[in-house]
Amino acid sequence: MHIQLYRFLTLISLLLLILPGCQKKESNRLLEKSRSQAMPAAAPAAPVAEATGDAVAEPADKAADKPSQRKVIMTYDLTLEVKETVAVIRQVAALAEKSGGFIVSSQSRKEEDGVVRGEIAIRVPTGKVGGILEQLRKTGKVAAEQANAEDITEGYVDLEARMKNARSSEKRLQEMMKQAGKLADVLLVEKELTRVRGEIEAFEARKRTWDLQLEMTSIKITLTDRAGALPTFQRFWHPLHGSIGQALEGFSSSLRAMIIFVGVVLPWVTILLPVSIFIWKRIKLWRENRRQRKAAKAAE
Repeated sequence: MHIQLYRFLTLISLLLLILPGCQKKESNRLLEKSRSQAMPAAAPAAPVAEATGDAVAEPADKAADKPSQRKVIMTYDLTLEVKETVAVIRQVAALAEKSGGFIVSSQSRKEEDGVVRGEIAIRVPTGKVGGILEQLRKTGKVAAEQANAEDITEGYVDLEARMKNARSSEKRLQEMMKQAGKLADVLLVEKELTRVRGEIEAFEARKRTWDLQLEMTSIKITLTDRAGALPTFQRFWHPLHGSIGQALEGFSSSLRAMIIFVGVVLPWVTILLPVSIFIWKRIKLWRENRRQRKAAKAAE
């Protein structure tokens, strides 16, 4: 009887020791199952060139062979020589708003020579870029023009595939969350679900940025004075006005130096002049007396 009781207690103790380990293995099994079904992908923090095509549903080279599916971001830089910089900036801003675009940045500054220069950056619908560039060229003389193209086709396709896989993983994890009965399993699935949702948000933010760059083309215009044009009244008067000002400033500086010199020397002149006159008269009187004595001795 005692032996059977002892065996029963021993069996109960072994069961208590094995049970937590089984629960932990079960939780790990659920987590591994969710990860194997999820196929998670890291959010692309780098530019398009760094995105790999392993998870792309359609091969990148196949998508690249279709011109209609290519994704190219275009940017333009123009340098124009104009007569009135401020007026042209307003004209470009009105042109951008009229075409359905918007102003990114705008600035104008007055240089030391009195000339006003400025820069303005705008975004306009990609389908209207050709006409807008033609109108911009008519506002002044084109001094420089540059166009830059960035092909993001491969990265865009890869991003869409990763986003699709991440959303599928999110649905599976949500189903597992409903089936999980233990608290430990719920916490593990919830942690994995939070990570996948973070990846989806990163993918969506990157896609929105690319979509905006594809839909709205960026144009930067730098405005300078027209080379060889007759100077305006401001450009003519400003150097002359500056020269007169510098001349008056030089005269004021020399007058100031003279006043300082007189102020320093005058007290010494007031003191030394009478002393010098007295000494000079004494020397003159001594020489006169000496001459008279010599004359008297010669007469004797």
